[in-house]
Amino acid sequence: MHQIVKKVAVFLTLFWCIQANAFFASTIDSRLDELDKLSWTNIPKALALAEDLKNQLSTSPNDHAQARLYNLIGYTSLLNRDYKNAYNHISLAKGYADKSGSLREQAESKRLLASLYVMTNMLHESLPIFLEALALHKEIESDKVFETLQGISLYYRSIGDFDKYLEYGNRLLNHPSAQSENQLRGLAEYTVGEALLKLGKYEQARIHINHTIRILEKVSSTWVSEGYVTLAEIEFATNNLSKALETVKQSKKIAEQDKYYLASLQAELLTADILQALDRQEEAITSLEAAIEQAVYHSDKATEQKANLALAQLYENSDQPQLALNFYKEYKKNTDDLAEKAQETQSSFYNAQLNLEHKEQQITQLEATQALQQLELSQKEKTEQLRDSILALLVIILISLIYYVVHAKRTKNQMKALAQEANLANKAKSNFLAKMSHEIRTPMNAIIGLSQLALNAKLSPKQRENISMVHASSQSLLTLLNDILDFSKIEAKKLELEHADFLVNNSIQRLLNVCSFSADEKQLKLNVRIENDVPTSLTGDALRLEQVLINLVNNAIKFTEQGDINIAVSLVKQHDNINTLKFSVTDEGIGIGEEQLQRLFKAFSQADVSVTRRYGGSGLGLTICKELVELMDGAISVESELGKGSTFSFTVDIATSKTLTAQLTNADLSNLNNLKILIVDDSKSSRTLLSESLIALGLECAQARSGIEALEQIKDAIDTKSPYDIVLMDWRMPGLDGLETIRIINQVVNEQLPKFILVSSFDKSDAVKLSRHLPIEDVLEKPVKPSQLTISLLTIVNGKQRQVVPMSPSPTSIIRRDFSKVKLLIAEDNKINQKVILGFLSDTNATVDIVSNGVEAVEKAKNNDYHIILMDVQMPEMDGLTATKLIREFDLNTPIMAMTAHSLPEDIEQSMAAGMNEHLTKPINANLLIETITKKISI
Repeated sequence: MHQIVKKVAVFLTLFWCIQANAFFASTIDSRLDELDKLSWTNIPKALALAEDLKNQLSTSPNDHAQARLYNLIGYTSLLNRDYKNAYNHISLAKGYADKSGSLREQAESKRLLASLYVMTNMLHESLPIFLEALALHKEIESDKVFETLQGISLYYRSIGDFDKYLEYGNRLLNHPSAQSENQLRGLAEYTVGEALLKLGKYEQARIHINHTIRILEKVSSTWVSEGYVTLAEIEFATNNLSKALETVKQSKKIAEQDKYYLASLQAELLTADILQALDRQEEAITSLEAAIEQAVYHSDKATEQKANLALAQLYENSDQPQLALNFYKEYKKNTDDLAEKAQETQSSFYNAQLNLEHKEQQITQLEATQALQQLELSQKEKTEQLRDSILALLVIILISLIYYVVHAKRTKNQMKALAQEANLANKAKSNFLAKMSHEIRTPMNAIIGLSQLALNAKLSPKQRENISMVHASSQSLLTLLNDILDFSKIEAKKLELEHADFLVNNSIQRLLNVCSFSADEKQLKLNVRIENDVPTSLTGDALRLEQVLINLVNNAIKFTEQGDINIAVSLVKQHDNINTLKFSVTDEGIGIGEEQLQRLFKAFSQADVSVTRRYGGSGLGLTICKELVELMDGAISVESELGKGSTFSFTVDIATSKTLTAQLTNADLSNLNNLKILIVDDSKSSRTLLSESLIALGLECAQARSGIEALEQIKDAIDTKSPYDIVLMDWRMPGLDGLETIRIINQVVNEQLPKFILVSSFDKSDAVKLSRHLPIEDVLEKPVKPSQLTISLLTIVNGKQRQVVPMSPSPTSIIRRDFSKVKLLIAEDNKINQKVILGFLSDTNATVDIVSNGVEAVEKAKNNDYHIILMDVQMPEMDGLTATKLIREFDLNTPIMAMTAHSLPEDIEQSMAAGMNEHLTKPINANLLIETITKKISI
């Protein structure tokens, strides 16, 4: 009897526990359902209930319930704009969903994370996650398919792709949930109606918005007021102004009744637009002032910004500049506040990501330590048991083997996860650098452009000196930014070399064009020697090869105060079609010490590391050079001694071009036979280079180190009946300079006077002016290329007059073109950048229209014939890519040029895909802009 009673008691206890657990689970689910509903209607109450549920689940953990709870808290935090808290809870929900195997909660975590990315303006990351969430919800036939489709539609709305927004609106409209629930049906009808409005299909839009209003009024939804606002927009767009005003008043009334301030503010702004269209300016002002008052009360900076801008423009149009200026200042303040808030939001989100990743790493380490401790304890216990039994020993060995297999598999999985995390971090860094590049380039465009415009105006010497330093510093900053982007691509192994045909001489000439101005400023001579066995035409990445050479030559100029800089190209070896070329840059500068040589090619290291550094720089240039050279299967090295200069050398393996032939002159060189030439130059290296070029042409030449020595040699040659035909005369020589020497020779020598070619390493424009009254046939600029020398000699021998081209303008001067017959459209939202571009074009006499967004650009392009359109990419209301696509629907011919701070290769691809013809990256180079316009226009 006692045993029966005991068994009955055990049974009753077990039954009670099962019932209690079932009751507890049921209670949790019902409270979670309550939380789900509260998150839509009462956020403070929802957060309080969530905290209570967290405490309840802490005593009786349930992975599935905790996954759902944290997803709901994350959703509520999103509605409350608390992105950091949202991210933390969504991440926790994902962890519990993975543990419990709940596909619904896994899909919800993905949907909410994608929504978070949309709300924090990380749009490109959101779409793939939305699509993963949609696939999961569809697979399990979840009740959240409609919400996921809605999230994807809002993504396309955010990026301005209204065709896709309409597509997903129709999918919402056809979804079973929309058929059964009026609230969701009204939301779907509104999405389709708004998409049609954005696409300009007003009558179709009107039908859907009327459906929206009728459905939502039945369920007493607070969104009815938004439906009326959109209906008023349709009436406004179709010029039914009285109807629009009546409808927007109705919207405002409903919004105020429902205390739905967002719709009330939208209605107030739209009312002002309608009143302006009706020419009721005072009422429009009153409406905008009311909107500002409401926006300030509700801390709605975005609406306050729009209202201030509208008031500023209204006062400006009514010729009240002081009032307009006041509201423009308020608009600027609102804009800055919004930008700062957006930056804080993203920073908070990134910090949350980093903190959570750090926390997860700590948890992983703790779990690993605990597992190790448990393993040691287990091994100790089993070792004691093994003393008495061989069989037990075999069992322990078997268990150990199984453990180590599992552990190895787990370790492999962990390594795979770490690799994935590293890839994600690298992607995040690339995105960050791209965004920072865009943000930095925008103000830099203003600094570089305005300083260049200022330098082309009349300035006092002190002002010119100050603005020149600003311009030079901004160019240095641009170089640093480009170096950082290159360094990032190299680190991420994403830098790819091009393979295209090019001429060695053309690359060297581009190098000289870039570096000559800096060398001339310091009165340094650039000498080039290309060995005869170096192939003329090659196949490779000419741009990256020139980048390395320009960096090395600019360094040589920076660290050299006087003397020559020698650039040499030679062939090391040749195998089949591959050439190993050696490039050397030798200077007579300060040199590099042994200690600095050890870290010279490391990132962010400089040769001059003292506190009193005289020479600036990021220390990235040589690092990038090293990486680029190694990508071209070469190596870079340096030889240097303090106080005696340096030689940087590098080799590259590069193929000979099979299709490109050297662009050599076909001139008949027979006329140069028997010429006798005298080279006059105080620089031995210059004399040697010119001498080698002449000897290669089969000509006889002699050398003189000074003007006095040249005069004596010319007189002696005449006396011996073998006079010189041509004299290559250096201009700047110590003592008697070239011009004075020619003047004296012209006075002293009465017959058999040689022809003179003046050679100048700087100030060529001055040399041309000063030589006009002397018997000088031509002026050549150092370093003299063999092809230039040959053409000059042939011109003199054949008796032709050669037009001497003056020196290229300095980097700060703007070339002039006559665009008086050209009509241009500029789409640029930044006022300072508008001023810069107009300044660049001010002397061209072009007719210029300027707009501030893509909508205005499309409208202007429809109603005017332009020769070219300059289009910013990132603009409010409608971006430049969307505007270009719309323009291409009715205009396929007008050239459209992107002017943007987006500088990555994928950005250029997007511009071309949208229908643009050119992609100019900010900061905009004035001369490049003018030359590009010149090539594109056809009048």
